[in-house]
Amino acid sequence: MILGFRLLQKSHAKALRRITKAVGAGEALEVPITPIGMPEQCYWEVRKHVATNGGSLRTGWRLLDAMGKVVQAQHHAVWERPDGQLIDISPPPSSLDAGVPVSLFIPDDRLDIGDLAYPPSFDNISVVLSMSSHLAGYTQASQRQTTVLRAGYAKAREIGIDRHEAGMMMRHLIPCHPQMQAIAAEYYETRTAMDPFIKKLGARS
Repeated sequence: MILGFRLLQKSHAKALRRITKAVGAGEALEVPITPIGMPEQCYWEVRKHVATNGGSLRTGWRLLDAMGKVVQAQHHAVWERPDGQLIDISPPPSSLDAGVPVSLFIPDDRLDIGDLAYPPSFDNISVVLSMSSHLAGYTQASQRQTTVLRAGYAKAREIGIDRHEAGMMMRHLIPCHPQMQAIAAEYYETRTAMDPFIKKLGARS
């Protein structure tokens, strides 16, 4: 996900209608936020929380907004308490949303997250609200980035590299395994391709 996205607010009715229609899994719920998990680790944090506190892991889509230009549904997991109440234990994507009481979440169990040995890496669902030409290719570029990331984790599973190490290789944080080099280079290219869109959104990768 690109930094610069914030939690979509229910008051942005038009954006909410459009992204809800794009997801096609029912209405968005306002889910209370209790940010006790690590960022970008929702599946693993919720699974761990369920093991300690009971309840279950619920999957769906957390709704995000980038300056009113792009609205996005990011596949996400929340905790369902034993009494049925949904709680989002993940921090918001932006520090500017610290203290925001709820996130908008569309429950959706159509996608299988698997054994979580590696990230599921589902495509985000994006709707470009601005008709400006500089955002016309945003969705395609974002999907390509996710496709390459997914291929990278598939290769890592095949050759026995764990998800943490594989992620660092693709982001050029540690030396790359020879069989990961081509995918890591392609992932770097996708990040570069996203730069123009990121700049237009007023964010950084």
